[in-house]
Amino acid sequence: MHRYRYGMFSTLLVFCFLYLLRAGGSPDEIGKDWTTVKRGASVTPIDFAKDGTISFHQGQCRVEVAKEDDTTTEISYSPISRDGRYRIVIGDVYDFEPAYLLDSEKCKSMHLHLPRYVQPWVSWSPDGSKVLFYTNYEASPQLWILKLDTGQILEVHHTGLAPRRNICCGLNEWAPKSGVGYLVPESVRWNGAAKFTFRLEIYCNPYSEEGGWPCGKGDNDNARAAYEVSVALEPVNVTSGPMIRLPVRPRPQKE
Repeated sequence: MHRYRYGMFSTLLVFCFLYLLRAGGSPDEIGKDWTTVKRGASVTPIDFAKDGTISFHQGQCRVEVAKEDDTTTEISYSPISRDGRYRIVIGDVYDFEPAYLLDSEKCKSMHLHLPRYVQPWVSWSPDGSKVLFYTNYEASPQLWILKLDTGQILEVHHTGLAPRRNICCGLNEWAPKSGVGYLVPESVRWNGAAKFTFRLEIYCNPYSEEGGWPCGKGDNDNARAAYEVSVALEPVNVTSGPMIRLPVRPRPQKE
């Protein structure tokens, strides 16, 4: 009986250890619950016509959202929000500001001023008044907050929140010059409508010319450290715990 309990406990420890070693941002998980629509196809409630027109239709509501150029072969849209009112549509992620908010109650769409490479992931506040977005263009990850009542978009920075600006990028402020800070999307937890927490993992930045940690021999493809971050919106306050060093993972040996 004692051996059985010890075996179960050991298995649990191994599972937790592997959980901590997951790739930052868990890219394999992002977008799994989103729907892809090919050009010339329709998947309720989104049409993507052959001429590139994106349309939203739900009940008596029908809205022309945008028109993509000839290079866009597919688009994606999110599951419906908790209150059954909103969806997000992303066009060509290479385009400048490719995302749109669809409002079925007011029967309209809003072009979101978010940079390219909007990830197919969102997190809604429990009361539906705010939504988080994540963008990542060439190791430039950014976490955004949209206030639905005003349309205001703010970026999360190490010292607070700020409107979109030419300074990039908020999540990298936790990393050294040679590093990059990736959000772990499934770690996001809301505590009411005005506070949320998330886990940030630090990797080597492949585009950086700086040397030193977290870049090194044999472990540049894995997270080297992590932070647990807390964001309060009213009043604004961004705090993070101490840096958590993660163990080095050896590269697999070539056969």
